[in-house]
Amino acid sequence: MFKYLRFYFFTLLYILGTTVSFVLGGAWMWYGTAFTFIVGIGFDLVFKIRDTSDPHYGHPWIMDALLHLNTALSVVMLTLFVWAMSPTDLFGIGAWVQAHYGYDALKMRSANTTIDYLGAAYSLGFVLAIETMVIGHELVSRTWDPLSMFTGRWAFALMFGTNFATEHVFGHHNNVGYPELDPVSVRRGRNFYYFTTIGTVHQWVNGWEIEVKRLARNGKSIFSLDNQILRAWLRGLFVVALIVWAAGWKGFGYYFIAIVVAKVLLESLNYFSHYGIVREKGVPIAVRHTFSDLSWMSNILMYNLGRHGHHHFEPVPYHKCKAYANMPMTPYSYITMGLISLIPPLYFKLMVPVVKEWDSKYATPGERALAQKANAESGILEFSAEEGVAAAVH
Repeated sequence: MFKYLRFYFFTLLYILGTTVSFVLGGAWMWYGTAFTFIVGIGFDLVFKIRDTSDPHYGHPWIMDALLHLNTALSVVMLTLFVWAMSPTDLFGIGAWVQAHYGYDALKMRSANTTIDYLGAAYSLGFVLAIETMVIGHELVSRTWDPLSMFTGRWAFALMFGTNFATEHVFGHHNNVGYPELDPVSVRRGRNFYYFTTIGTVHQWVNGWEIEVKRLARNGKSIFSLDNQILRAWLRGLFVVALIVWAAGWKGFGYYFIAIVVAKVLLESLNYFSHYGIVREKGVPIAVRHTFSDLSWMSNILMYNLGRHGHHHFEPVPYHKCKAYANMPMTPYSYITMGLISLIPPLYFKLMVPVVKEWDSKYATPGERALAQKANAESGILEFSAEEGVAAAVH
């Protein structure tokens, strides 16, 4: 039973705790941020538990129900975040809390400071990225299931995600390891800030081209409601319109901070998990073409996202992703690496040896040739110097 409950317990503690913190007000609104660092990062750094188990789930609907449940709770969380910013008692939430629990939520809300609101914004951003975005990523990848696609797309709408469900699923998943085709397959030497700006533009262009080609094949106009990217924009704008209506531009401002935090963490996960890996043309995608991680807590909070190599290898639900022995690993957990990516000198110090190990241990002879070229062009001394020595020997 624990194999089911562990995903429920910690994710619910994260989402529900953050949701309640917006009602409690004050320093409590930093709950989600504190949980991220103390539990999400601290647990794995201290205990270093690596989960290599591959349990069988005889009732997979329980695992699927968690994703839909937590998406619904994310809607509740965002609603209470907006209530905390609203000039009115939105939906009578404050009065209801006082009537049922005796807690004067409206009085506490009136005492909130800018620091408290920033805590709420950062907390919301972290939970949207680590929980809601990862759920959306999982569900939109299930292209065979209309309900999953529906829930996943709305999960992304909560953080104004408008392109991911198209480019990531139909572009990145086909072209992983081809940096000339896939902007998420990061070239060696590129830092996170290049990736999250120029790379984001490339992702947008790729996603739009994919959708235009799909519509053309079906004889549809790019301006029709069959355009999934336009529909994603409409969903995102609908969410924003509700926030502005309920909490004004102040509420939108703090929401904007939250979605920037979520976007940065989302792109950092894309960045390090595919950094520097190349794939030989014609070689099928394997678990070795993505950096994975088996840290216990991070994978529980992120629905086995760390077993990313299997996710790319074959489209299976998160609870069926296995801990393959030949998956190249990141130095730290996925959540930790996301934050390390923001510090380029530290990131390169940690990842250059990992990428070099990938070249020698996981790459095919053809991929080693591609890697040598990438190293020479990287601008990183530890890469290019090594290639210069190799050239001199030969």
